[in-house]
Amino acid sequence: MDWCTKELMKTPAWISFAIYSDMIMQNGYELLKKIDVPMVFFGADGKVTANGKDLASKWYPEAAVNAPYKESYTFEHGGHVFFHCHAEEFNKKLLQFVENVDMRTK
Repeated sequence: MDWCTKELMKTPAWISFAIYSDMIMQNGYELLKKIDVPMVFFGADGKVTANGKDLASKWYPEAAVNAPYKESYTFEHGGHVFFHCHAEEFNKKLLQFVENVDMRTK
């Protein structure tokens, strides 16, 4: 995780604050209702994201009402960096999703 911290520290604090402030004022849940392409949701619980699995498995897919195809996968832990903590499994699930979408378009 040192590489991640090192990269994050390159962003000046005032810019990080502006990005974070803008992000928390957005309603991503409402935006999901507008997306009309296949979607995959990943989620994991963590120290900060105690409901990551619930969001990925229940709330986000329900909101994505216009997505023609959707899948969701959850991980036991990893929070916002589950793709790093579970890299091999994450990559397999992502490839599986892409292949499933590809099969539906043929």
